[in-house]
Amino acid sequence: MAVMTSVCASFVLYFVLFSLPASNACRGGRGGGGPPDRKPPELVRGTCPGHQTRYAYPLLAIAVVRWPEPNATDDRSNPVSVKLEDGLPSGSRFSVAKSPYYIRYSATDAKNNKVPNLCSFTVRVKIKRCGPHPPVTWGLVSCSHQDQHGSLCITTCASGYFIQRSRKRTCKANAMWSGRPPLCAPIQCPNLPGTSCTDSNNYRSSCTHSCSQPGYGPAPGQSATRTCKADKTWTGTAITCVDKQAPTLNCPRDIRVFADASQTYKSVTWGLPQVSDNSKLPIYPELVHGSLPPGSMFSRGSHSITYRATDEAGNTATCSFTVLVQVSHCPALQFQSGQRMLCSSQFIYGSVCQFECQPGFVLTGSASVECQRQGNIGVWSAEQPTCEAITCPPLTAPENGRIVGNTPCSTAYGSWCQFECHDGYQLAGSGVRRCLALAGVSEGFWDGYEARCEEQTCPRVYIPPNAYISNQNECPATGQIPAGTTCCFACRPGHALTGSTEVSCGTDGNWNTAFPYCEVITCDSSELPAPQNGIKNGCPHAEEIYGTVCTQICDLGFMPTQPTYITCRDDGNGVGTWDGNTITCEEVKCDPLDALGTPGYMPLSCTLDGVPVSGTDQMQSYGTICVASCDLGFTSSGSGSRFCQLNGQWDGVPLQCTDITPPTLMCPSDITLFAIQGTSFAEVRYEWEPIPVIDASGDVIVTLTSINGQPVPANRSCIFHEGIHRLVYSAVDGSGNEAECDLTVNVLVARCPPLYSPQNSETSLVSGQGTCHNSAVYGSVCSISCDVGYTLSDGSREVTVECVKNTASSTVGYWQGSVVECVPNTCQVPAIPNGYISGCSDQEVEYQSSCTFMCNPGYRDSRTSLSRTIRTCLADGHWTGVQPVCEAVVCPTLPSLDHGTVQPSECSTQHELPYNTQCIFTCNEGFSLNGPYSKVCTAQGVWSDARPVSCSDYQSPAFTKPCPIYISKIAPPKMKQAVVYFDKPDAIDNSGNVTVRRCKRLIHSVDIITSQAGTIKY
Repeated sequence: MAVMTSVCASFVLYFVLFSLPASNACRGGRGGGGPPDRKPPELVRGTCPGHQTRYAYPLLAIAVVRWPEPNATDDRSNPVSVKLEDGLPSGSRFSVAKSPYYIRYSATDAKNNKVPNLCSFTVRVKIKRCGPHPPVTWGLVSCSHQDQHGSLCITTCASGYFIQRSRKRTCKANAMWSGRPPLCAPIQCPNLPGTSCTDSNNYRSSCTHSCSQPGYGPAPGQSATRTCKADKTWTGTAITCVDKQAPTLNCPRDIRVFADASQTYKSVTWGLPQVSDNSKLPIYPELVHGSLPPGSMFSRGSHSITYRATDEAGNTATCSFTVLVQVSHCPALQFQSGQRMLCSSQFIYGSVCQFECQPGFVLTGSASVECQRQGNIGVWSAEQPTCEAITCPPLTAPENGRIVGNTPCSTAYGSWCQFECHDGYQLAGSGVRRCLALAGVSEGFWDGYEARCEEQTCPRVYIPPNAYISNQNECPATGQIPAGTTCCFACRPGHALTGSTEVSCGTDGNWNTAFPYCEVITCDSSELPAPQNGIKNGCPHAEEIYGTVCTQICDLGFMPTQPTYITCRDDGNGVGTWDGNTITCEEVKCDPLDALGTPGYMPLSCTLDGVPVSGTDQMQSYGTICVASCDLGFTSSGSGSRFCQLNGQWDGVPLQCTDITPPTLMCPSDITLFAIQGTSFAEVRYEWEPIPVIDASGDVIVTLTSINGQPVPANRSCIFHEGIHRLVYSAVDGSGNEAECDLTVNVLVARCPPLYSPQNSETSLVSGQGTCHNSAVYGSVCSISCDVGYTLSDGSREVTVECVKNTASSTVGYWQGSVVECVPNTCQVPAIPNGYISGCSDQEVEYQSSCTFMCNPGYRDSRTSLSRTIRTCLADGHWTGVQPVCEAVVCPTLPSLDHGTVQPSECSTQHELPYNTQCIFTCNEGFSLNGPYSKVCTAQGVWSDARPVSCSDYQSPAFTKPCPIYISKIAPPKMKQAVVYFDKPDAIDNSGNVTVRRCKRLIHSVDIITSQAGTIKY
């Protein structure tokens, strides 16, 4: 019992020890106890958004991204606060440029237990692209925003091409370009019949006309080739085919004839040339000017004959042939010594040559010969005669003389014989004689007189040096001088005669006295001393002969500067004397130079033989050099260095100093201005004026002379339009030196790219400059409205956008405004009884959609008689045209067929037959069918074949019984005729209508037949 108690006590104690802590822990709590809250909130599963990817709005590099905020829970059910720690909140604008964005949320419960990264994800914004717009052959594609979603690409075709398919394409939300790829198709000109073309009738195709008739071509001034132009017209005009082929002209062959006797010409004739032409009209040839007609006389040589033929179109052809007139010649006869020859026609056929000898010659042979012809060759009738010379009797030498050459003289006709006398004898008579002869005389004779030698006169006169004979008429200087002749002598100037002035020829042939001589005249050099400060030259001897020139020259620096010449002369009595006296030499001096003290001139400096001269204002000696110069900035004209010359004058010209340095202008740096909003110009106030200038000559005024190369008017403009403007300033100083400087004013205009306009819309410029699709300036406003049949997606009639820019210095603008689309209006597709609609599958179609309203086969519109009508959806939701009413198609009845049948019988009995009825035609036996075998009623209400149907009888009639083959009848006695009887045959035909008749020119069934056989035909 004690043991058990103890055990219980132990159990109770154990329970108490383990229970106390729990009781103590709850004492502080209200309504009970528990552990403190230290657990952070937890994310509600499925509430944290995943990574977000969005595409930017069309033409905007931003997108608004929204997501539900994440939720968190607490294990104690306390309130939980969820907070965005990083990134932008939901519904914000996210840009492509800053993408990706990091978003992080935290959660905090009421006990400040916080989860820093409750939920995190990224937001990416991309630009949706359609890929580059494909290029268009012969077209230019201009896109507003390249291949971005919303970008508008407009295709413009080159000149001569037009757009097909979609001219405007937009990059859609599905990353596909709207519409169909555009094509630039060539513009087509009207067809040109009768031509061959390089590219049909397309733009730039060249078509060549050809004339069908041979020899024809385009008229003058017309081109056979025409080219299709961009305005759908052909170059040139339609050609007129005219005859361009010249006639064919055949001339005779070349003609060769020989002239008649003693003639150098010949009459020649020929037939006219043959002419043919593609026009088939007769053409007669005519001679070209200068050509002789047939039957004319043609002179010796070659003659060109040319004919010309001209057709009615003016085409000309020519042909030529040659007429050759030849003259037969005999061999040329040579002229012989002593013979005269006279021919009538220069050795041609028929020519007669007469011969005779000159005096002193005798003719041997025929006195005349004639040129005769053997075939085409000329021959003389006889040999050419000869002339033999006549001789003269021999001559002997005269007494006291001889024959020149000491040989006997020839006695032949024409020979010469010359004589001369022995010393001491003179020739008289003919010194030279010739052997001559007279015509008809067989012996020759000597001309002239008999030569003889007579006694000689005085010998030729002697003329001493520097002398001459004053009476040469009585006393010739050459040849013999007759006895008793007196010769008078004189001396030439500068000489004196010594001896007798006259010498005579005596009767004995000798001169009576010695010949005189001439001595030269001289001057004394001592009478002409050298000058002081000078020299004497040219007369070094004590005695100088007549004519000697003595030169006196002053030393350098003395006057006269030129040499003086003094000559030795004759005083008239044979005594020499100088014609001048010794000169006086004076020193050369130059006047002082002017010293200029005006600005620009430097002081004058002078030197003589390298030694400076102090008194520059005094007279200066020969050789003095004075130097003057200009100050800096001045240029010199004239002589900077001047030399005192021998003539007492300074060389060169006075120095002039001229200001040549232009002013220095200092234009500012180039200026950039931005155009006023809504305009393409800027206002200039010229704040940089006046332009600073520097010049040595004093104040200078600077003037704006030109703007962009144009002179500046008095009221210069302050408005500068877009572009670079060059302003040129100029200044001129007092010396006329001009300088320029320039500056550039660049006016920039901010422009927007071509405005994206929705497809099927119109844009117009409300204000500003440029156009909405090209070069709209900053500040321009454009309105967008839809074309007829389309409505703006926002329901408004039009929206406006404005060209704006980000910064004041930017030249790139962008359009600011709403983005809209033009939605097409629609039409309801109706139902058609007995018909259907093709090409429209939906119950509603868009504006300008075309559908084919069709009646079922066998039906057509009762009002138009057509089975199909194309109707188009109009802008107001109605259809073009009227709703068709489809009624059954019928064809009119067919006529009955003579000699045949029409199956079924309704084809020719009923008034109207339904669509698709087939009627078959059949002809009776013996008849053939003309036209179609059958006809079908078509959907157009007409028979399938409009040709008429008939039955033609092709079967011939038939006789019911054969004709008599042969009938023989004997004529009555003594008659050659008999009466014959026979029956007319009967015939039948499939047509039921037959006529039996006797053929023409045959006997009747009862007739008188002569005694001969006769044939009868029916």
